[in-house]
Amino acid sequence: MKFYLRCPYLCWFFLLTSLICNLGFAGTVGFSVDFTNQVISIKNTGTESAYRLTAWSLGGAHEEWVKVNLNASESAYLEPGHRAEGNLVGNVSNSVISKACPVVIAFFDQAGAPFYQLTWRSSPGRIFVPLEFNRQNSVLTVKRDNELRKDLLFTYVISNPYQGIHELTQPISQNIRIPSISKHDWSTGLPITLDTGPVQTGVWLIHEYENKTLELQIIPDGVARGTEQLPVFIVFLRNYFLHISAMFLSFGLALVLFSFIKNFFKRTIDSKLNV
Repeated sequence: MKFYLRCPYLCWFFLLTSLICNLGFAGTVGFSVDFTNQVISIKNTGTESAYRLTAWSLGGAHEEWVKVNLNASESAYLEPGHRAEGNLVGNVSNSVISKACPVVIAFFDQAGAPFYQLTWRSSPGRIFVPLEFNRQNSVLTVKRDNELRKDLLFTYVISNPYQGIHELTQPISQNIRIPSISKHDWSTGLPITLDTGPVQTGVWLIHEYENKTLELQIIPDGVARGTEQLPVFIVFLRNYFLHISAMFLSFGLALVLFSFIKNFFKRTIDSKLNV
């Protein structure tokens, strides 16, 4: 059998293998959030349920996370398409970031891993010129160019508390850890220095400027979550196997189409010659 006739079988093998691998992929949990006066409504827009859902708004005189009282029946187990609602705590602080009303949503997925989503009543702009940062093992350092970024006054640092996949071996905690928040004053001339732990967790940076505007900068995790104890080739396969399978599928389908067109024209020419 010619190669171009055998190759489609190879392509279907890769397609079926990719579909089987895709069956092991977890679903998603995501939220859409609506603010109505002091009421917050959180809808699960994902495909999987969220467990022990909590929400935290920035309030108090010291700009701390304050727990939102969500309806208990939904927050304990929020199915896809369902909503959990609660009342926001009034902001005592009159700061720029408190007026923007950031809210952290914390929850466990079905495997018991903690996840976090940051949402806003008034979203900050996305930073166009991010601050430079570097990692030295677990230590993250963020620097400001004191000449070019003089208008940058403060940076709020929200650190995501992730301790690695060994957390999955422990019973689900009754109280999920919430991201820490700290305020850095750039007038000190010092950089931001943060210990992000052995898995080099990412952070959210909210920059406040002289004109009272906010910008958001996201620093991703230094190590892809769930891969810190996996061999490099396993990480590569997990990230690129479906792309490789799709490439072979496209190649095989192209050969099938080429074979069909070739046979069609061959039959057409043969029929004319036999007339």
